[in-house]
Amino acid sequence: MSSLKADPAQLHRIKQARINRGWTIDNPQWLIEASKILEPDRDWDKEVKFETSIGSWKRFLQGEAIKSQTFKAFCQVLGLDWQEIIAKTEPISIANCDWGEAPDTSMFVSRDVEITTLDRWIVTEGVRLVTVLGIGGIGKTSLVTKLAQDIAGEFKYVIWRSLREAPPVEKIIADCIKLFSQHQAIDLPPTLGEKITALIDRLRTNRCLIVLDNAEAILQGGTLTGNYQPQASGYGELFRRLGESAHQSCVVVTSREQLREVRRLEGEASPVKVMQLVGLQQAATILHRKGVFGTDLEIEWLISRYHGNPLALEIVAATIKNIFNNRIADFAKVPIVFGEIEDLLSAQFDRLSELERSVIYWLAIHREPVTPQDLAADIFDSSIVNIVAALDSLIDRSLIYAIDCGFTLQNVVMEYVTVRFIDRIWQELDTHEFELFRTHAIIRATAKDYIRETQQRLLLIPTLDRLTKFQTTATIESKFRSLINYFRQQQLDDRSFKNSTNTTKIGYAIGNIINLLLGLKIDLTGYNFSYLPICQAYLQGVDLPLVNFAYCHLDRTVFSQSLGSVFTVAFSPDRQYLATGGMDGQIRIWKVSDGQQILAWQAHGDWIRNVTFSPDGKLIASSSNDATVRIWDWERVECLHILRGHTDWVWSARFVVWKKLIFVVSVSSDRTGKVWNLNIGKCVFTFYEPEEVIWSVAFSNNGYTLASSSAKSIKLWNIWTKRCVKIIAEDAERIRALAFSPDGQTLVGSNDRAIKVWNVDSGDCVEEIEPAENSSIWSLMYSPDGQQLISAGTDKFQIWDVNNWEPVTTVSELQGRIRSIAYSPDRSTIAIGSDEQLVRILDAKTGRCLKTLAGVSNRIWAIALSSKLASGEVYLASGSDDARLRIWNAKTGELLQTKSGHTGRIRSLSFSPSGKLLASASHDRTIKIWDVASGTCLKTWRGHTDWVWTVTFCQDERTIISAADDRTILIWDTQTNQSQLLHNTQVEWIWAIAPHPRLPTIAIAGTSQQIELWNIQTKTIETILTGHQHRVRSIVFNTTGDRLASSSDDCLIKLWDIDRCQSTSTLVGHTQTIRSVTFIPAATTRPEMLVSASDDLTLRLWDTNTGDCLGILTGHQRRIWSVCYSREFGTLYSCSEDETIKYWDVDTLTCTHTLTLPKPYRDMNIAGTSGLSIATQSTLMTLGAVKSISSRSTVLH
Repeated sequence: MSSLKADPAQLHRIKQARINRGWTIDNPQWLIEASKILEPDRDWDKEVKFETSIGSWKRFLQGEAIKSQTFKAFCQVLGLDWQEIIAKTEPISIANCDWGEAPDTSMFVSRDVEITTLDRWIVTEGVRLVTVLGIGGIGKTSLVTKLAQDIAGEFKYVIWRSLREAPPVEKIIADCIKLFSQHQAIDLPPTLGEKITALIDRLRTNRCLIVLDNAEAILQGGTLTGNYQPQASGYGELFRRLGESAHQSCVVVTSREQLREVRRLEGEASPVKVMQLVGLQQAATILHRKGVFGTDLEIEWLISRYHGNPLALEIVAATIKNIFNNRIADFAKVPIVFGEIEDLLSAQFDRLSELERSVIYWLAIHREPVTPQDLAADIFDSSIVNIVAALDSLIDRSLIYAIDCGFTLQNVVMEYVTVRFIDRIWQELDTHEFELFRTHAIIRATAKDYIRETQQRLLLIPTLDRLTKFQTTATIESKFRSLINYFRQQQLDDRSFKNSTNTTKIGYAIGNIINLLLGLKIDLTGYNFSYLPICQAYLQGVDLPLVNFAYCHLDRTVFSQSLGSVFTVAFSPDRQYLATGGMDGQIRIWKVSDGQQILAWQAHGDWIRNVTFSPDGKLIASSSNDATVRIWDWERVECLHILRGHTDWVWSARFVVWKKLIFVVSVSSDRTGKVWNLNIGKCVFTFYEPEEVIWSVAFSNNGYTLASSSAKSIKLWNIWTKRCVKIIAEDAERIRALAFSPDGQTLVGSNDRAIKVWNVDSGDCVEEIEPAENSSIWSLMYSPDGQQLISAGTDKFQIWDVNNWEPVTTVSELQGRIRSIAYSPDRSTIAIGSDEQLVRILDAKTGRCLKTLAGVSNRIWAIALSSKLASGEVYLASGSDDARLRIWNAKTGELLQTKSGHTGRIRSLSFSPSGKLLASASHDRTIKIWDVASGTCLKTWRGHTDWVWTVTFCQDERTIISAADDRTILIWDTQTNQSQLLHNTQVEWIWAIAPHPRLPTIAIAGTSQQIELWNIQTKTIETILTGHQHRVRSIVFNTTGDRLASSSDDCLIKLWDIDRCQSTSTLVGHTQTIRSVTFIPAATTRPEMLVSASDDLTLRLWDTNTGDCLGILTGHQRRIWSVCYSREFGTLYSCSEDETIKYWDVDTLTCTHTLTLPKPYRDMNIAGTSGLSIATQSTLMTLGAVKSISSRSTVLH
């Protein structure tokens, strides 16, 4: 940047022009007018800082050199031609410049913003002391050298010195004074203080520029930043006085670490400034100079990966050119390349204090911004005060940076520290000299899901790769077993072991060992971890039978949960807690921050359809299939009210505050809505929908409008007047999700094909949106601010921008149907509840999973019995939550085969008439055909787009019928593997199919309360059986085919005469939903019987001729889903959500065998453990854990 000055002969013209303007010399109007010329786009009349300074103005008047643009602007303000005013000057004398070891800047990459800022500080504002900070290789030296060359004309003297070799401060002062004295011999005073005074005197007399490079070399390593080396302590006094003393010169210092004096003196209005130099975002020039080119995205990725560090980019550019033939895409597949920059980082890392190193390792483990509080929880025996000081020091060293949500590392530093961390862990495991292995977790079990997955990929797996390179898995496991015993003996030898929370001696070591063992896919069955502190072990989804955790302190260790299907999720108003409810009838409360379950209780005896918090967060309302609404003081787990009055499932309940009174509004399948006054615990209003079953409801924030949808219409109700105030859509089809916008002006609803948007006032449909393919929508919800809508369905959820109704985010949920969604009040997170025993908490902006709460129940949903094979064997097949197919010996109960293949819950099973083939239907939307003898999966059919509820062989062995939640029935040919659709069924959802034993006829039933009989050859309906008043759950023909039995949600069983198409009797006795029925053929000693299985936990045996109940079988602890009968053994089989299969003798009405699926935590010992909440202990014991004190004496002896 050139400079100009006025010719002495022209100064009188400048003076006269100034007088003519009429402003005093110090009038800021000079600066305002000049600034208007220099930057005309700003309103300078309202500014307090200008594009030039009063110092530049006075130097201009005195004929001294100033920046050329400023010179021209002042001339224009005065009305003078600058070309007539300038002096024909020579460049600054070489004798007045000492560039020392200043580097060549011919290849300098433009940093216009930084140059402009530094120029303004130094030339315009007259700043005395400037520090340029940045990590090694970031370009500090090049920037400051280029700046000094540009503004040299503004100064009489320029001197550049490197402090890399830590020269004595006296030598630097002497070099400066020598130059400023025109190299004349000068006798310097004896003391350092006097020498500094002499230097400052010359800085006042002459305008000088001093550049001191690499100031980190005079600072001490191994401590917090800012401490000088003993021989360099005088620099502190120099910098303090340079910043505090008035002078017209400037000292520019570059450093990787902040100077203590500069930190104290710098500020917005101070003459001491600090520039934190960051990476180049527009660094493509560096790559192009090296001959490396790529797409815009590739270049952007490469610059981002190395955080715009110029030195790092020069190094990798050479590597890309020489090794990867200029292909950035190929280079991206390999680990990060450091080259020479590793030496810079190592030198800087070696200077850190012990606590700083610990912090920086933890930042590499976290891999996202963290707070001091987060680090205080991670680092043993360190106060938050010390951690804040360490963070402060690391910022001063330019190794970390702060953003709004915490502190993190630059990309290059992150990768360097990661490699160093893995090397250290591997070395410690090799030498058994444990430090980092004890004080740092390789993965954090409590991290956000996507962060933990990154930790596994970048930290755990590379560590395992190092371990397995030269030794077998068996050798590694043996060493880890020895280490476990070694650490346990250490703990037992330490008398403080009696305090199981004392974890600092062993720290994260055992948690690391467990995570490494699981990474090696080692079965932990029978492992003994007793008496050991275990921290940050991730055990969710891991089977731990016979594992001994007795007297362990379990800190931030994640286990599996005992969850059923989750139908409802709700955030507390303060977002601190999440409530869930579902198929198991329990309400669970989770801490959102770490995903820990803090409370769980049995709230209902049937499925929970909805939970919601009161506006103040103190109460929870729950509604259930048991036809009740319950109000809970959740912190005390106390039921305050049981609201009875509905006669069917209660889909929804919501708190409404009106005139300071608290009400609850509930809506049920009994076609009623009720308003309950909680002050008296009674229903005060009931409104009735006489026409159709209600599919879904939504409440408006206005406190009085309720929307209900049926199979045909959407209606708006005033809950206080009990009147239907508007029919908003008379032709609505199966709207099974509704939501009001927060302002109540818009209503959205969804069917299987679209999301529709209605204006509430006009009732007009204003928008129709197509959701993601194959995604039936089950839930809709607006964000609290009304700017976004979430839709959740079969296997994905989408976030929509309501301004243009375009999808912002689409996230797939491959492990089950999304039943419920909730938006946190602050709009930061979304919770989803899934049928596959999952709750996920996601980032609302990115859709990334933060926490997964996974259940590990293994309910048995289906059983089927084969015919007697030629070998004489009879097989029993079962399907359960774990997607595994099990084949049992039907007589002895021996488990013969366990087969995997499905990826979702198995809901239905059917043997072929010959017993050689087995068909299975699953929530994964597939049907599989298995060879029973070999256990081989022969075929996988994909034709349905939603859960497959039922599958059955017909009597011809070649035909299979399937029905799914996509509301289709498919007829399959086992030879061609082709399917045909059965058209025009009137059943809404098909829950049951029964093939006729002799005819090409099937019966189908479901939600429509009727039974249809179809000829599968002609694909025509033969007859419709009507009589049930509720959903039909199960149907079955007897062995002769002349009688049909059906069961319904109204707790009734009907027997039908197929020839006359009439109901012959109704069997009454069950008190809850009847899930399954099967016939027992007549024998010489007994009549034909029907067996029914119910949610009331009983099996009933009925005389089909008289309708009498012959016996009630009890023993199951949860609802019973399926029954079948073996004529060969006279045995009845039943399966249940209690994870058992029971064998029953129908003559004695007794249970003869109980088959139990192995629980994931079978006999896992948690006696004496600490660190687990009561709710977590209860969950572990539900999953098979025990509290056995026998291990205590064993370990101690």
